[in-house]
Amino acid sequence: MVVTYRDSSIRIAREHAGDRPFHTAYELGSRMKFDELVAYALKTDAELQDIDLTVLTRRELEVARLVAAGLSNRDIATDLTISQRTVETHIEHILSKLALQNRTKVAAWIHARTHSSG
Repeated sequence: MVVTYRDSSIRIAREHAGDRPFHTAYELGSRMKFDELVAYALKTDAELQDIDLTVLTRRELEVARLVAAGLSNRDIATDLTISQRTVETHIEHILSKLALQNRTKVAAWIHARTHSSG
């Protein structure tokens, strides 16, 4: 029964997040120590929203800001002179690191930090 529940939970999470974002998050989670997993699981939504911008690489932050500006993946790729697939990978990493579900929430997250920091 536990295996069935685990398999069902993984299937639902993968369907919700998408294959690549799920895989990225799964890999990041599998590298965490037990106490890190517990601390992360116990964070409130407000604490998750307080994640510092430094969790993102310079390029991920640049991509996140362009997402917040409303650019498409194609436009971001052109603007940064990188492939569209590379943009998609950066966005998957951003979503995973910030525990967000979509680019709209990335935009809101960036705007909240931009406006709250002055």
